[in-house]
Amino acid sequence: MNLFLRKHIEHKKQGFSIPLSLWMRKPLQHIVNDFLGPSALKKSKFLKPIFYTKYVKPMLLGDNDNIPLIWSALMFQLWLNKKPGL
Repeated sequence: MNLFLRKHIEHKKQGFSIPLSLWMRKPLQHIVNDFLGPSALKKSKFLKPIFYTKYVKPMLLGDNDNIPLIWSALMFQLWLNKKPGL
């Protein structure tokens, strides 16, 4: 028994992007600020505070050019936060 239309079953695979920029600007903005904000980066052993000015602030204002970089930095900071002694 087929539950789907043939055109959907035989449709070529397509990728999709997740809305990281929207997430970081709205529901996750407080986390972005907590871990990539100026005060957090002043304490960071790995990222310089200029990262906020050069990448994070423009993203929060609508720039989509460096979303993967910012997301990776956020995941790195979150990971570091869970690792004692780093």
